[in-house]
Amino acid sequence: LLFDTITTPKIIAKYWFGDGNISFSGCLFQLFCVHSLGSVDSFILMLMAADRYIAILQPLRYFAIITKKLTTIFCSCFWVLSVVIVSVMTYMILKLPFCGPNNITGCFCSSSVIFPLACTDVTYVRQVSLIFALSVLLIPLAFIILSYALIVLTIHSMLHSDNWQKLFYTCTTHLLVICLYYIPRVFMYLANYVRLLFNADINVLILYMYTFLPHLA
Repeated sequence: LLFDTITTPKIIAKYWFGDGNISFSGCLFQLFCVHSLGSVDSFILMLMAADRYIAILQPLRYFAIITKKLTTIFCSCFWVLSVVIVSVMTYMILKLPFCGPNNITGCFCSSSVIFPLACTDVTYVRQVSLIFALSVLLIPLAFIILSYALIVLTIHSMLHSDNWQKLFYTCTTHLLVICLYYIPRVFMYLANYVRLLFNADINVLILYMYTFLPHLA
């Protein structure tokens, strides 16, 4: 809800009313929110995978393990971690000199559309941002893959039980969201790093796939 609230009004203003302007400070604020909330998305998906893992492998101890206190602690830590990581990245971008052009190719401000506007070499900042981004993406993704590998092994051992279809169904929606979120996002980060250029409409389409569709699912 926060992510869509930060981005959707400006998108509507641009495409419905032709108001595609945004101030520099507003762009940086949007960049900070987009990356921090996107990082929180990744961590939440990891927590959901952990929840599925415990629900399937430790069903009798689920409510003893997954308590409100534990959930609050983990969620709070991931919010703080996301804000700290993106604050460092945003500060590095803020220190860059910008001398134009002042047109961005995208629906909202993000690091990938800001870097081309700088009038200096941004290789170092780009690499640091990529390391932060891939850490936030790939570490949770590795945990998710490991948890689902164990879940699949558990379900495979229960093929002769009536419960295996129910267990698989509980994971289907989460797996769909994971695919919609991680596959296009990792692809876009790597494409931006190797300077692979796409048509502006294709960029917007891929961006929508990994930002808005997972929230709908």
